[in-house]
Amino acid sequence: MKLKYLLIIATTVLFTACYDKEDDYAQLSTATAVDSLNCSNGFVEINISTNGSWVLEASDTWLVAAQTNGNSSATVKLAYNSNTSTANREGTLTLRSGSATSTLTFTQLGLPDIAGASTNSNTRADARSFELPALAAGNTFRTYKTLENNDSTVVFSLEWNAAKRHSRWVAFRFDETTSKVKWKRANWESTSWGGDPFQEDTTLPETDRTTLADYKGSGYDRGHLCASGDRLYSKKANEYTYYLSNMSPQINSFNSGIWLELENISRQWGYSTSLRDTLYVCKGGTIDADNTLTTVNGMTVPKYYFMAFVAQKGAIFKGIAFLIEHKKGYNSPYNMQQYAMSIDDLEQKTGIDFFCNLPDEIENQVEREFKTTDWTWKY
Repeated sequence: MKLKYLLIIATTVLFTACYDKEDDYAQLSTATAVDSLNCSNGFVEINISTNGSWVLEASDTWLVAAQTNGNSSATVKLAYNSNTSTANREGTLTLRSGSATSTLTFTQLGLPDIAGASTNSNTRADARSFELPALAAGNTFRTYKTLENNDSTVVFSLEWNAAKRHSRWVAFRFDETTSKVKWKRANWESTSWGGDPFQEDTTLPETDRTTLADYKGSGYDRGHLCASGDRLYSKKANEYTYYLSNMSPQINSFNSGIWLELENISRQWGYSTSLRDTLYVCKGGTIDADNTLTTVNGMTVPKYYFMAFVAQKGAIFKGIAFLIEHKKGYNSPYNMQQYAMSIDDLEQKTGIDFFCNLPDEIENQVEREFKTTDWTWKY
């Protein structure tokens, strides 16, 4: 009798052990396409299905799971870091539960290879940055730089037309360095000399540059092109924005109204790491004969003001542009989306070849297409 019961117990234990081993279950799944992750950082949601405890293991440090173990089915966020190489890379995520395993393989795209110049790029070696338009003959090209952590950083560049006493455009970029905030415009007010940083651009010949006297009593504001708030990464960078070469004679209500609105929106884009790794910007006022309002103290007063943008996020590029008539009478709240256009359209209206240094394939795409839904409109 005892032997019979022992046989039953032994059989039950053996059956249970086999059943547990055969029934171990582990399954990884995700709704995201994991064979072409963007080269910028991001995350995907991973679904874990098991019938017991589990462990999650990543093959590489660029894959980081928010949770690496548990006792039942779960949804886990998996973060992936930016790929700073131009080569694609692979990594795996493995789920282990008892004797069962499940593996997902991830492929992350490399950075786009955009080192090569386009067929219509500037020939000058110092004018190859992607934010710069094509240079015009006879004008003066200037780039203003600061030294940040022993690296030279471009504050902005411009093309100066001495005959019009006005820049043809001002161009710059927002990136990891230039989007930092270490200075405030209000800080100038607390300086020992009273806080008005507006100054002549002494890098230009004295006969070509504008002066404070040119603006005094003119009836126009000294309107920033590269805004003071766009260059707050250092005191010196902010000081450069007060060079009069970076100013344009603007109607006060325009300068403090609709132009300020677009500056605030564009600055939000520049500071948004979810929108860009780099934001390339070109701004200015029209100075050709058909697109000027008047001349005051030898300074051309533009009839229109423009902004053009290309945002690069990993391998994705997108562009948008604006052209706004320089006049009174704009009423808040402003609907800036109604002034949006393609960069191609802005080129037709201004005669400026924007972003000529981008490789042709990228330039053609971002200048031809724009979607207002790609951009945020509140700040």
